[in-house]
Amino acid sequence: MSHFDELLIDADPGFFEVMGDACVYTDGAANTYPTRVIIEKNVEQFSAYETTVPVRRNVASLIKSEVPDPKRGHTIQSGADTYTVDQLASDDGHVLRVLLQ
Repeated sequence: MSHFDELLIDADPGFFEVMGDACVYTDGAANTYPTRVIIEKNVEQFSAYETTVPVRRNVASLIKSEVPDPKRGHTIQSGADTYTVDQLASDDGHVLRVLLQ
């Protein structure tokens, strides 16, 4: 791993502290995990739902070390909004991106 990669990994928690919103992640067993989330709304996604038509989805980014393995049906509560996880979109080993229902 390069020094630059290590710097980016070390920066993740600070980035989420500044850019993210406080939230509570709840898994399927009703265990809660206080963390921070970045919600991107109306992200255009291609090939969704096994079609070639683009659709707009909400996407949540979370720090991997602070949440369990995300699964469909888990929830993220941020302020007055509650989002339901649909599926994992990406996992770079440090930051998880999940598609929301």
